Amino acid sequence: MLSKVNLDIEKIGPCRNLLRAEIDPETVQSTYDLVVADYQKKAQLPGFRPGKVPKETIAKTFSKSIEADTRKKLVDKAIDEATQSKNLRLLTVLNVEDGPLNIGQAFSFVATIDVEPEFDLPEYKRIPVRLKKRQVENEDIKHALDVLREDAVEFKSTNQPSKVGDYLVVDYTVLYQNQPLSNIFPLAKQMSDRQGFWININGKFVNGIDLQLVGLKPGDKKDVDTDLPEDFFIKECAGKKVTFHFEIKSVLEKFYRSDEELAKYYGARNFDELLEGVKLDLQKELERTNKSYIKSQILSYLSSKVDFELPETLLDSETRSVLGELIDSELQRGSPADEIMKSKDAFMDAAKNRAKERLKISFILHKIARQEKIQVTTQEILENIAFIAKLKKISYEKAIEQIKKNDELIRLTEDIVLSKVIDLLVKNSVLVEDDTVTNKNT
Repeated sequence: MLSKVNLDIEKIGPCRNLLRAEIDPETVQSTYDLVVADYQKKAQLPGFRPGKVPKETIAKTFSKSIEADTRKKLVDKAIDEATQSKNLRLLTVLNVEDGPLNIGQAFSFVATIDVEPEFDLPEYKRIPVRLKKRQVENEDIKHALDVLREDAVEFKSTNQPSKVGDYLVVDYTVLYQNQPLSNIFPLAKQMSDRQGFWININGKFVNGIDLQLVGLKPGDKKDVDTDLPEDFFIKECAGKKVTFHFEIKSVLEKFYRSDEELAKYYGARNFDELLEGVKLDLQKELERTNKSYIKSQILSYLSSKVDFELPETLLDSETRSVLGELIDSELQRGSPADEIMKSKDAFMDAAKNRAKERLKISFILHKIARQEKIQVTTQEILENIAFIAKLKKISYEKAIEQIKKNDELIRLTEDIVLSKVIDLLVKNSVLVEDDTVTNKNT
């Protein structure tokens, strides 16, 4: 702690404070001496043994660096003392305006800082939640097996004429006014000229024109005329009359494996063992769904019970991050970039609202973590790194290397803390059913 420092903190905005500090000459001198002594220990100058360079030489040789380090130590100590005295938790130092540093004289500065929002935690250990009564049904098991069968399907080439349900491997070109569509509309290049393209004859390919390919064999060619849909994803091409020129490379019939073949394909000894594995996986998935449903109720409850200001810098940063996520999601869904730009105000509003909720929940959960003294052990960090390595299909050593390179250890630790807080809240929630409350341990 600084021996004599005059501190004044003034709130100037949401979670933003202006700190004015004047540090006494004795503290300036002692801090300067400590910095010089540290340089003296580490300095290596010609003609002197390590650690034996005179202080006067050190002070002269490294004067600019020593002054900068002294300023930083004085500012950091003063800010730390000021925030602690007011029970504030520092988020970031936005700006520091300081005066001249003259050793043996008082040193003054003004800093603009952002701090965590101040609020009282609501009751969080008996949060009421509702749970939909649900169990694994035979229909769920049948659907899961159908998915497994579909993933394990076999395709066999045939020289027989194609029929509905078969798959065709084709080369095709889209023509417009007797020339490739992409010659006139360059944006259509990716969809208008394809090789080795798979088509399932089921009436779902561009106005159902795939049904006109029924009866064709490998080597056959066929032209099919159609109008591109009015809502075609390339706006310039919408409604245009085009010709699809198809060349059939292969006709593939679809074969499903028998129950025992399916079991062996997935590594089970027999179908009964596969069936039990499916049931177990579905039960685990149901438990995860239930926990997620409870979690969403808990977070909504906490958010509704407390309100507070959010730091503008964090809110701006989080809003930009969420906006990027929303736009990426729309682009992946095939939305044209120009259509997204037309709705940029709506996207911005949605991003800001989602960012506010994220930050609010984050501050609440972190405060609960401090209240409950939740810590992260080294073992928990190592286990999470092992999980990440398995998920990314990389070695444990490679995962550690990536985390260090990307400076992700702090974020990983925070994720573990928040996960433990969620587990605590779920465990201590209470199940509300038929207007009665019963203890719930999930």
